[in-house]
Amino acid sequence: MKITRKINNLLSIFLISTLFIALVIVVIFGTKKEKREQLQLKETNLINYKITKEENEKVLEKQNVKVLEEEKAVIKQNSIIKEKIKFIEKCQNGSARYAILGDSITDAGNVTKQITGGASIPSKGYASVLRDKLILKYGTGITFDNRGIAGQTVDQSVSRVATQIIPNNYDLVVIQLGTNDWNSGTTLKKFETDYRQLVDLLISKTRAEIVCTSMGWVNNIKGIANISSETEYNKIIQKISVEHKLKYIDTYTAMKNSGKGWSAITLTSDPVHPNDAGHLIWANEIFKNLTKVN
Repeated sequence: MKITRKINNLLSIFLISTLFIALVIVVIFGTKKEKREQLQLKETNLINYKITKEENEKVLEKQNVKVLEEEKAVIKQNSIIKEKIKFIEKCQNGSARYAILGDSITDAGNVTKQITGGASIPSKGYASVLRDKLILKYGTGITFDNRGIAGQTVDQSVSRVATQIIPNNYDLVVIQLGTNDWNSGTTLKKFETDYRQLVDLLISKTRAEIVCTSMGWVNNIKGIANISSETEYNKIIQKISVEHKLKYIDTYTAMKNSGKGWSAITLTSDPVHPNDAGHLIWANEIFKNLTKVN
């Protein structure tokens, strides 16, 4: 019995020792596995961090490049703005150059081409009268280029900017367009798109002060002012002028309010062209707005 008890004790001790050793082995291997997993996780995190860092650096670099480009654009725009001296200031200094980009109503003042465009003689066209008034006030240093072409729409005039406006470094460009768009039935949507394109092009590609004029007071074939549609085109011109902070000269209202008993019939020679009286109103209104002190 003593021998059996002794053997049992030894077996118990052996089993306990074996279990202890097994437990120690499990703990050791478990710890190593945990450390290995932690190391792998750490390596993975490092790789992910490196990738994320590189991606963030690329994003930041793109943002910095974009900001730099925007800053350059602002600096360039500010530089252009600073160089844009007001037309009248140039006139007062004795030298200024301007052009009117328009249709036959502007071309009416083209003495060299002998075009009247509603006026009795070319010298009575508003463009000629305006030039004479500016020269009388500021002297012969005022240079004018008539860029009016009969039948021109806004869309057609856009293509002329590159050859007739940009190379000449004007101090002032007056836009007198819209009558042919109205007369030919250009939709208001297209008219607005075309007018915006023209204004944006002049602002971005020239240092000139830009002035927009409304359409004048025109007639339909019955000789009655076509107010309902005409004023919608003028509203677009005025809206774009306000958005770009450009001077808007309302020749339409000037003709309409020119005096008791005056009408579209008495101020026009045909459905679209002003007569001598109409041209004079245009010239006076533009001259007044160009020369008044803001």
